[in-house]
Amino acid sequence: MDFLDVSVEDKSFVQTKDDVKIARYMSEEKFIKNLESESIWFSNTKQFEDNHERTLDAYKPKKINKIVQKISDRTTSKCEAFVSCWTNFEKGENAALWKIFDKKSDGVCIISTVGQLRAELEKELPLKTVIEKVGYGENARMPQLNIDKVASNHIGREFLKIWPYFFEDEIRAVIYSKKDAKGYAVKFDWKKITNKIIISPFAKDDQVKKLEEIINKYFGSDVLIKSKLDESEKD
Repeated sequence: MDFLDVSVEDKSFVQTKDDVKIARYMSEEKFIKNLESESIWFSNTKQFEDNHERTLDAYKPKKINKIVQKISDRTTSKCEAFVSCWTNFEKGENAALWKIFDKKSDGVCIISTVGQLRAELEKELPLKTVIEKVGYGENARMPQLNIDKVASNHIGREFLKIWPYFFEDEIRAVIYSKKDAKGYAVKFDWKKITNKIIISPFAKDDQVKKLEEIINKYFGSDVLIKSKLDESEKD
């Protein structure tokens, strides 16, 4: 894997702290695939359905002038960005994200921290991963990055989305490469980063049983916690 070394050059940019809780919502199919392959998938931003990914179309920052815009355009064309998407879990579950990422109501939510994610990725990708919060709308901040062999002033568009997506409260792990690909599977130990797991509150009994068996096999029963959205005990 020919990934590029990267660091945040903008000292005024507030980096996400290691103790911040994060979560990953996924379907049963993706959950099993991740466990069996012992990997984590990074998607090329070109593969995202959102047309506003990696663009400044709806972003009108007062402090970024035309010169910086031109620099950003040049450096962005020299490398590809590959993303693993997580969400901030400090406030707990997000009902909308269950619906978006678990369309069949058979999935899980894995809870971890930024520090654990960073430590696990560093094993395979030392100096090659940036983990930051996504900024939304006109008041968002994009980190200035130093990407080896590309630029020391790469504007981190990968951490920018338009305001209508603010509810995702996304935190992204991003790696960079000059090679164009749909994505990369990076070796990853899900056990090392998993603190708790929530089974979809919308899953049927047979699906819950299947997931419980899988989770007990890989993680043990002590990681399971009940969803706040679970209505199984409702009168």
